Amino acid sequence: MIATKKCATAINFGTLTGLSSTQIVAAFAWFDASSGGNVKGAGALGAPVPVNEGDAIVFSANGVVMRFTGGSGSVAGDQDALDSLDNIYGSGTPATLYAAMMTTIPDGDGTGGVEFAGGTYARVAKTNNSTNFPAATMI
Repeated sequence: MIATKKCATAINFGTLTGLSSTQIVAAFAWFDASSGGNVKGAGALGAPVPVNEGDAIVFSANGVVMRFTGGSGSVAGDQDALDSLDNIYGSGTPATLYAAMMTTIPDGDGTGGVEFAGGTYARVAKTNNSTNFPAATMI
């Protein structure tokens, strides 16, 4: 089974201006700082998205879903997967998580990814609480 956790509120990067060329967003990541910082989680988008000058980028409420595979159907393993997501998203630690668009996905250890850059792009802050990140569920 797979533990899932959704961001219950929209993530609005606004209308991006000042871009010199098309960039492809291939992944999404959460950081613990508005710049630099540590990757708290990342994953590939279902399909890469080209972003051009003047595009408005909004991920809808419940449109960003974090997943963590449970323990091959074992109750303990599934609970560990749920706890892992709940201990990051909605826990209040850190107090704020920052959504980032990535052109390449970070490695499993949170290194190596390339963040979208240019123009008016900036990470989007989300309070790390249970309103924005309700309890994880199994699917």
